[in-house]
Amino acid sequence: MSSELKECPFCGGEATIKHLDWFIPGQFLYGAKCSCCGAESAVKSTEGEAIAAWNTRAERTCKQILTDCNDGLMPPFVAHCSNCGDEWGYTPKYCPNCGAKVVDDGR
Repeated sequence: MSSELKECPFCGGEATIKHLDWFIPGQFLYGAKCSCCGAESAVKSTEGEAIAAWNTRAERTCKQILTDCNDGLMPPFVAHCSNCGDEWGYTPKYCPNCGAKVVDDGR
């Protein structure tokens, strides 16, 4: 098992392991948390289980769909997630709404 955390599935940010002790005083529990968007994993009883929970996910993918606005305003196109339809003002690595990895930028 790898002790390295994968990037956040929602924003691509860096995750860290958090030691949680407020559930049962004197007993540490562990969870992963993205330092950028705040996404969190499930709470686990060991650091290794928390890492495995964060790193184990179904990799959803999406494509950026460009729609011609044709209204004379900048920018001339609006980008949407092919998975959930969320509108973007930029091309993210991961959809900020559904967490799907953007595999095609639509160009």
